[in-house]
Amino acid sequence: MVDIDAKEIKNQLTNDQVIKILKLLGTDCKERNDGTFIFRTVCHHRDNEGSYKLHYFPESKMFKCYTQCGDAFDIYELICRNQNMKFKEALQFLCNNLGIRNIKQKGFKVKPIADWDIINKYLDFGSIKQDFQVKTYNSNMLKFYSNLYKQEWIDEGISLKTMKKYNVKFDISGNKIIIPHYDINGNLIGIRGRNYNEYELSKGQKYMPVIIQKELYSHPLGMNLYGLNITKRIIKKSGKVLIFEGEKSVMKCDSLYGKNNFTVAACGSSISNYQKSLILNLGVREVFVAFDKPSEEIANDKELLDKYMQRIGRLASKFAPYFTTYILWDTENLLDYKDSPVDKGQEVLEQLMKNKIEVYTESEEF
Repeated sequence: MVDIDAKEIKNQLTNDQVIKILKLLGTDCKERNDGTFIFRTVCHHRDNEGSYKLHYFPESKMFKCYTQCGDAFDIYELICRNQNMKFKEALQFLCNNLGIRNIKQKGFKVKPIADWDIINKYLDFGSIKQDFQVKTYNSNMLKFYSNLYKQEWIDEGISLKTMKKYNVKFDISGNKIIIPHYDINGNLIGIRGRNYNEYELSKGQKYMPVIIQKELYSHPLGMNLYGLNITKRIIKKSGKVLIFEGEKSVMKCDSLYGKNNFTVAACGSSISNYQKSLILNLGVREVFVAFDKPSEEIANDKELLDKYMQRIGRLASKFAPYFTTYILWDTENLLDYKDSPVDKGQEVLEQLMKNKIEVYTESEEF
């Protein structure tokens, strides 16, 4: 017997095998002229009551529901939803019904860095919901700020055209850059300020939500991806998304690549399950995690560096069951400490992309 992992099983599924599993879930199939298939929506129905709005795309091995839940997912997630199973149970269900034996599920590992330990196996395969409502604001509030731009940002490679596109403004009285945050549909959900006031900086308040007329324009950063309202079209078209930590990195890539910019920012040093769900619903095939290079203190302490690397690996492993996933890691010392992968410009960023490290799964017995 040859051991085979969950992603390999999914990638090798024939259309007939997918149809067989879907029939077991309580639905029938219609083949379309474009080579895709449609089924009744058994992602949120347990029988044939659903309409024919569940589409299957053989090339990406992904499903997309065009009614009610509106989600995108793979066959494992569909089984989980339909059968109320956890991932391991869904994998076993598929294998048992397709006659696949001696299956091994995976932990996560990153190559080719030898010191990078095997990452804890991915535990969050549950259904992904998007029923959390983020408060929206009237965008007219931005009229309180000036259409002025900090020369420092221009010198760093963020063009005036980009700052206008992302509606960046300046608070003269507060001495801060204003960075509006919009959800995927273009609704204003928060406003962050990049402070230049020495008093605020001395308190560690470099980036903070702004206050307008006594109202704090804050939002939960983990419930959005910065820039997605602008880059979603090219992300869907290209099938790729690159995730930075900060807003400036997204704007720098916009200045470099314009309409071909497929980046977003998590706006922090973690990636939430909600952010993961946003990406799942875009139907991407490749995910690049491009977080900042660690500080000098972390880089020069093996124990701290190992923990940092494992944390980045865990974040990347959120996507590995669904997409081909990579980490941008500075193996050639091209960046300064705490740099974003785009901070040294286009040539360095593209070299880091060439040196990308794939996150893959390594067999582990059930």
